[in-house]
Amino acid sequence: TLAVGGTCHIFYAFTPGVLGPVTGNTAGTINGQPFTFDFSGIGMPLVDTTPPLITPSVAPPTPDGSNGWYRSSPTVSFDVEDGESAIQSTSGCDPVVVSTDTAPAGRLLTCFATSAGGTSSQSVTIKRDATQPTVTCGAAPTFALGGSGTVSAAVADPSSGPANASVSAPADTSTLGAHSVPLTGADVAGNTRTVSCPYVV
Repeated sequence: TLAVGGTCHIFYAFTPGVLGPVTGNTAGTINGQPFTFDFSGIGMPLVDTTPPLITPSVAPPTPDGSNGWYRSSPTVSFDVEDGESAIQSTSGCDPVVVSTDTAPAGRLLTCFATSAGGTSSQSVTIKRDATQPTVTCGAAPTFALGGSGTVSAAVADPSSGPANASVSAPADTSTLGAHSVPLTGADVAGNTRTVSCPYVV
């Protein structure tokens, strides 16, 4: 509250939108009292000393498979910002849906962005394996009636790799004839395949 004849100071921040001489005015109220004033300034070029800020994101953010592997098709995006100058160019920054299985090392996605402050980059590695492993039975073994025996199969997977190179299960030898036992192989990503492997008693 000002006394009659009193004064006050108003501070106003003005950022010119163009280079060179700039004029303008503003108005408002303080404690119900109106004010207005004119201003002028010189728009100076900003000096950008830092490259763009790149923020990667993946949707969904958490892999739905095992051991850091996706079994769905995630989308990788890059947000590029620079508060000091315009983005001059980008490369590899558009959203990408990773919809095919990757090599064991994963798929590397890199975004490059350039402004007056320089060039920066950010990378994301996605590992995806949505394919069941192959489970291959060996030659059908023969066991003695009432004896003990194990049936095994080899497991292979070209993407995430097999969780175990082979799987096995005991054979039921209580009856004569041809039989089979189910064997389940898994890959590192968590995909599984079950096959019936034969044996003879």
